[in-house]
Amino acid sequence: MAEQHVFEFGRPLHEFLVRILAALDSYKPVSLKDQTEYLEGLLLAHEITGKPRFLEKSQKLTRKFLSLQSSEGIWFNQMGEADVNTSGAVVLSLIRYYKVLQDEKVVDALFKALFFFESNVASFSTFHLMSLMYLLTKDADFLKRVKKTGTTLSEEDKSKMLPVLYLLDGNRSHLDEAAEKLPAYSNEGLVTDLWRLSNFDPDYYPIDITIRKLISSPMGVLNDALSIKEALAYVQGEGKVRRDYPETSLFGEFTPSLSVPLSILGDDSGECVLIGRSKEDQTKLGDSGTIYIGRICEKSGDSSFGKKILLDVMQPHRVFISGKTGSGKSYTLGVIVEELARSDLGIGVIIVDPMGTFWSMKYPVQGERDAARVKEWGLEPRGYENVKVFVPVGFYDDVPQATRDFAFAIKPSELTGEDWCSTFGISPYESPSGGLLMQSVKEVREGYEIDGEGRGHLVEGKSDYSIDDLIGCVQTDGKLVNMYKPDTIRAVKMRLEVSKHWGVFSQEGLRLETLSVKGQVSVLDVSQLGDSLRALVVGILARKILDERTRLSREFEASKVEYSIEKKKISVPVTWLLVDEAHVLAPSAGKTAASEPLIEYAKRGRMPGCGLILCTQQPAAMDTRILSQLDLLITHTLIFADDIAALKARTPTFLPKEIGDAQFIRRIPVGDAIIADHSVFTERAFLATMRPRTSEHAGRAVTPEIALVVKKKVTREEKVLNTLETPPIIVPATRKGGEFRKRALTQVKMPVSEDQEISVSIPILNVEEDLLKKHQMNVLKRVYGEEFKKVQEQNTMHGQSFIRRDPESFLKGFIVALKEDGWSVDKVREEIDSPVIYISRGDVHIAFALAIQRLIFSWFAGTEKRNELADFGQYLRGIIQRAEAE
Repeated sequence: MAEQHVFEFGRPLHEFLVRILAALDSYKPVSLKDQTEYLEGLLLAHEITGKPRFLEKSQKLTRKFLSLQSSEGIWFNQMGEADVNTSGAVVLSLIRYYKVLQDEKVVDALFKALFFFESNVASFSTFHLMSLMYLLTKDADFLKRVKKTGTTLSEEDKSKMLPVLYLLDGNRSHLDEAAEKLPAYSNEGLVTDLWRLSNFDPDYYPIDITIRKLISSPMGVLNDALSIKEALAYVQGEGKVRRDYPETSLFGEFTPSLSVPLSILGDDSGECVLIGRSKEDQTKLGDSGTIYIGRICEKSGDSSFGKKILLDVMQPHRVFISGKTGSGKSYTLGVIVEELARSDLGIGVIIVDPMGTFWSMKYPVQGERDAARVKEWGLEPRGYENVKVFVPVGFYDDVPQATRDFAFAIKPSELTGEDWCSTFGISPYESPSGGLLMQSVKEVREGYEIDGEGRGHLVEGKSDYSIDDLIGCVQTDGKLVNMYKPDTIRAVKMRLEVSKHWGVFSQEGLRLETLSVKGQVSVLDVSQLGDSLRALVVGILARKILDERTRLSREFEASKVEYSIEKKKISVPVTWLLVDEAHVLAPSAGKTAASEPLIEYAKRGRMPGCGLILCTQQPAAMDTRILSQLDLLITHTLIFADDIAALKARTPTFLPKEIGDAQFIRRIPVGDAIIADHSVFTERAFLATMRPRTSEHAGRAVTPEIALVVKKKVTREEKVLNTLETPPIIVPATRKGGEFRKRALTQVKMPVSEDQEISVSIPILNVEEDLLKKHQMNVLKRVYGEEFKKVQEQNTMHGQSFIRRDPESFLKGFIVALKEDGWSVDKVREEIDSPVIYISRGDVHIAFALAIQRLIFSWFAGTEKRNELADFGQYLRGIIQRAEAE
């Protein structure tokens, strides 16, 4: 059964490598041919990871191959027949083995096999294998034999061997000649074939990102030894390019140059840097237990510019995200939540959402511009099914169904006397009402004696009491009735009565085991509550997490030394608590029901596995007792001097003067940030661009509709594409008098069968080529998805060409050439922006669109079968050239 995943080119390679190695470990090759691909996979895995288990398996398999070689130097198939194709595959795998280990027994077997091929099989394959052997041995006499073999090839094979000659001597003229003699070769195809012909040598892996994305497109399926081997070769080549040429085109103009070099811990591949992790942990854990949050966007005279940033989540950090409204702080919090949601680390994640926006993480990013940026970063839009939204029980029916999952409530008995006082906004020690509340909570738990007619009657204490129990205690407890004035008793009773209608209390409550669940992101939507109730919820939650994790951690540690202690199932996993608008809950001035619990959580939570992320727009307004516990700061734009001063005072590492300047901090673009890590391996703070969110972000400010009409600035691209989407097809051509002059359509005839022609309307467009190409490809992808829903994205291919002939002549020649190869015209759609023509042959479907600029020909092909389109791009370019020549 194929293991299929959505492959994301922009993700760190170690994530994909984990999947590949798991597939390699579980794979059981059967045929000899399959075992050769498996051997190459083992060797590649050893080269990439250095793990001895891969080397040991490869050595065992190689000994088997050597034992099966015949005296003539060839290998036999299961029928006992000499098998040239399988023998060639064995030779290819042994060449890789010799390259890694330089085993003389292997080189003897290789020369023996190649002598057989040289003497008996005059083919391109023989020339190719001999060339690879020469590249390993650099034997001058053997090179003469290689060239002699080349002279015996057919003319067709001699053309095919030109790229191999380039591998032998590095002469560029061979590639130029190949481009002339092999018309189906595109630059992309030639570069990719060079890498494959070199037996996936990473030195020949392409640098061009477009070609690299094409190579990566089929990598989501790992169902046989060949796909596993090619995926490992991709990781090896891609890793080298990412290490040597980090992607830097993703950033805008904000790429400052800093005079202080950046020394920072790197990952195993050199593709990423790590924050929040020690060198010892990195040696032990490798790249596991990290999440991808963005890229370094500064230039500091070293090789860090453009590298991906991995945040360690194996340790329960204290992370502080700050920035003014609209600077991207909540967006960054969302990025971290997405990464935790997609991780498989067994962490429970709880986010306190005061704005009611994080429910949108359940859905993929919606806006075209946002989705395009996600794609630009090599990521895929996606929602997260493991995000569960909890809404206060009293407001559950008031919010749309799509934005909620469960109701939550607090048991009154979970509140301390101080909690009740903080929630009501009264002092527990200076106010009579506060004193009465404090004592009534104590009395209702321990029991009390009723005053009045039932004098002498005792009420038993309750650990799980209700608000009505508290009210009863306040009214009838003889001690309290005698101690406090009737006005005070009435005031407290009234407050408690009102609290029953707040919509947050219930005798059912919510178990922590329901909120903190391995692999689940629990969004606690408190947007319907006032500040004091939010503080109450957060305070109780922080206290419960810390108490339960402390208990579980102690039991676990005790079980290591006292074997009589039974190891229990962990009911609450390592938990990360994320709090937005944290300055309201733990302010520097004053106190809330959340203040002390959050301070204790920050101080004592590291050991029992309680992570904490606080997000605020006012760092100066935060309680300094929490700020003193922080080990990682992510700072977006700040405006006010006291906030900037608070940042500088709490930055846990050196802050270079260029980025510590107040004016610089005030001008940090949206989505960029200063990151400061307490680790000794990150010697100073640095600048980063946070990666785009793949799920919908509902936290943007809403603009009044009148402003959308009057104020919105429409980009040049939007003007073009909006016009293109409005039938009839009219596009901007030249500007005169502030208005666009309009162009029309041209009618051309296209043959659909031997005796039938139809007229097709092709738009005449006078717009920039890049916009037109982008528009046509968007049209094709949309209609293609409508017509062929079963075709998976990894089984598609697309391209575009400029056509020199007139549209009618080209269409006639193109359709005739396709029909000669067995294709049929299935449909023509003209009700959309550009006419789209559908053709098919067997399981392969193509949709293509035409527009006159110069004539731009765009195509999109797909199939339900894997590898059906392996060489399709070269084939279709050949058809286009035939149509041009007709």
